[in-house]
Amino acid sequence: MQVLPRLKMELSNQEYFSDEQYTQFLTGNDLSPMDEYNKSEMQKSLLLTVIDVFEAVTNDIGLMTGISTEFGEIDQAYYVRR
Repeated sequence: MQVLPRLKMELSNQEYFSDEQYTQFLTGNDLSPMDEYNKSEMQKSLLLTVIDVFEAVTNDIGLMTGISTEFGEIDQAYYVRR
């Protein structure tokens, strides 16, 4: 499996960003999206990329409120858990 599909799998195949943007996140952590994923060598960098993606999502209110969950929308999930 290549690095880009592995990143998407870590993100539960949620389309937060485009492949080009995911590639920027990966290259920022010294990963190439087309390389074959090697867990023993790449796991830490991949998980740092996941953190970067989640930080970018949480910093974008428009994107964050548009994410669908099993509750429907994020704002509905917030009220259910209160």
